[in-house]
This record gives sequence, structure tokens and C-alpha cells, in this order.
Amino acid sequence: MLTIRRAPSRRAGFTLIELVIAMVLMSLVGGAIVKLLLR
Repeated sequence: MLTIRRAPSRRAGFTLIELVIAMVLMSLVGGAIVKLLLR
């Protein structure tokens, strides 16, 4: 959390990484839900 105060400008560079991580997490969650539904 301290990094946000120190470099708020760098947050723009982390947006792409955050989007990729979010997509991966959503795909994993979606896959788990699909597996549960298929059962």
C-alpha cells in the first residue's frame, strides 16, 4: 500500500499487468464454476 503513495504515476504502468492478472484469475474462477456446473 505504501508503493501507491510513493509512485502513483507508476500505477499507469501496472494497469496492463493488473488486467492480465485479472483475466487469468477470471479464467481460473470461470473454469472452476464450469467444472462444478458440469458435475
